[in-house]
Amino acid sequence: MSLTNSAENWLVETEPSGERRKVARFRLLQVAFVREECVVPEVRQRGTVCLQRWGLAEGLIEAAGLVISEFVTNAISHSRSDALGLHLLYMGAEVRIEVIDCSPSGRPLRRQPDLLDEGGRGLWRVDAFVAEHGGDWGVSDDATVTWCTLAGQAEGETGDGRP
Repeated sequence: MSLTNSAENWLVETEPSGERRKVARFRLLQVAFVREECVVPEVRQRGTVCLQRWGLAEGLIEAAGLVISEFVTNAISHSRSDALGLHLLYMGAEVRIEVIDCSPSGRPLRRQPDLLDEGGRGLWRVDAFVAEHGGDWGVSDDATVTWCTLAGQAEGETGDGRP
């Protein structure tokens, strides 16, 4: 692990009168990590601890943890870059998870594993958790970012990110 950065801020809109007003609060976590399998649990923990701090529901945190683990494992397994990253963005009623791989190594594909295969089921699990939490997932056009959105908000907040 080389860097963790966390921020909380407001998106601000300027009215025609010049008055500025807060539109929505957002929270961001950035974690840079190296391409080594041993970092997967630590990256997952940093993400889930951050989501807990932000006050999100336990079921959403568990789903996000699984998605983080799967995306990070895939990036480590298939990347040609040694520098990888996790971004968590929480704004309004949505959590966005991104795993960044600066060397496009192809799109992750769901495969049909044989009954005795030890791997190959992760993206099927991602599909199920994403559907359960009203989200979506995909890959950027250049195949450097695998992303996921999950619906949910912190206790005591409205859908626009305001307390």
